Amino acid sequence: MRDDKIPAFSLTEQVAALRPELEDAWHRVLDSGQYILGPEVEAFEQEVQSLLGVPAVGVPMVRMLCSWPCRPFTSGPATRW
Repeated sequence: MRDDKIPAFSLTEQVAALRPELEDAWHRVLDSGQYILGPEVEAFEQEVQSLLGVPAVGVPMVRMLCSWPCRPFTSGPATRW
């Protein structure tokens, strides 16, 4: 019997590569005191707009983009948007 194991899903390497950028963003949010719809959210929306080539991105679009990578792991009425 083989004892090959499938490695667990881990973002450790990806997060390590982005750690300085993520920490800078985290500190900007903490320093501004604007945790909801502050300048960081506006900058994120503008970045997504230019990436997708759309005129506007709102909260539903941001929610979809943030949860999209998890969609294969969820199903059923409680997880539908």
